Amino acid sequence: MSNQAVFISVMLGAAIFISVIGIFSLVYQCNTKTSRKVKENPSEWLFYNFRHKAYLAFFGEKDSDEVALRFGIKIEQYHKNCALIRKDPESEKIVIHYIYGIMCFLLTVLFSVFFNPLFILLGFLMFFYFTMYEIEKTKLKAEEMRSQVRSELPQFLDLLTTELEVGLPIDSAISILCQKYESLLSREFLESLNEVKLGASGWQMALEKVAEKYDIDILSDFVLDITVAFNKGVSVAHSVIQKTKDIKQKNLLDIREKVGKTENTILIPIALFQFIPMLVFILLPTLLSVGSF
Repeated sequence: MSNQAVFISVMLGAAIFISVIGIFSLVYQCNTKTSRKVKENPSEWLFYNFRHKAYLAFFGEKDSDEVALRFGIKIEQYHKNCALIRKDPESEKIVIHYIYGIMCFLLTVLFSVFFNPLFILLGFLMFFYFTMYEIEKTKLKAEEMRSQVRSELPQFLDLLTTELEVGLPIDSAISILCQKYESLLSREFLESLNEVKLGASGWQMALEKVAEKYDIDILSDFVLDITVAFNKGVSVAHSVIQKTKDIKQKNLLDIREKVGKTENTILIPIALFQFIPMLVFILLPTLLSVGSF
């Protein structure tokens, strides 16, 4: 028997074993986990911390991030997204769910061979659920926060310009504005300012920390522009005003581009619906005359 056949056999056997264990785990959980005895002594539950036990059985003490990278999982981006939404990363859970997905897929392949080919569709669905759901859910929440910060930045810069024009230093202007202007960006800046209090340059570190956390081009460019202007002794207010103009101009171009794409999307079906009746009107007499022969 070839090594490939042995590997497939082992994986199918493991898939069946894990599936059986999973079913008995759910049944046991429904019947006994809610009992008083199990609540008082959770470690005595047969499937207590089962995910961690499964990880140890497969990979031992290996670092879960390294294992995730071997599976091709973008674990670094996952960690960034978790940090953004203030969620503890669960690399071990991601890896085990990946294993679950592979085993479920192999099991449904076996069922599709012996019972019904449609089982393969269920296998694909289960595979993508186990391997993608947790990562994509975290990514979606993080992207929502990034989108919110992008939309809030122009208004924030307008207000910051007002604060700077009355003569406030940049650190005081940012701190006062964050306390007055209620937004996600203000909360992030204010939290970072409270964490980083290292003299006159503390505000730079605080802003750089937020920019690194969100990893948004326009926010990173804004932070870079004002820190460079401050360090060179150039007017920070002028730098903020210029950056505000650039962002508004870019937003205007993006809106025009979206409008253009929307118009094209609408015009294509309209053109097709106009062209098809004309084509039928022109060709129909010819087709009828050919058919009469």
